[in-house]
Amino acid sequence: MKINRNNYETFLIDYLDGALDAAMLEELRLFLEANPDIREELDGLKNATLYAEEVRFTEKEKLKKPFLKTIAGIDENNYEEVFIAFYENDLDDERKKT
Repeated sequence: MKINRNNYETFLIDYLDGALDAAMLEELRLFLEANPDIREELDGLKNATLYAEEVRFTEKEKLKKPFLKTIAGIDENNYEEVFIAFYENDLDDERKKT
């Protein structure tokens, strides 16, 4: 792929990551010589360094919504069966209200 003003960002990122081969490095060098404004942009990016922050969340169980134990006889063991019965119209009128 040829470097141009529409796709140069990808090549700059690959350059900064050290992912360009010798041929692409030469093509990038020639492109930057012809486009000094983009050379300035690259020089600004070279000074930017990002560091990954280690994040640990030790309370993963708090992310889970607790299952309501009993709602009219529905619990975590039979809820699928009850929901299917509801949509198949297999529940009596009293059970449908709950």
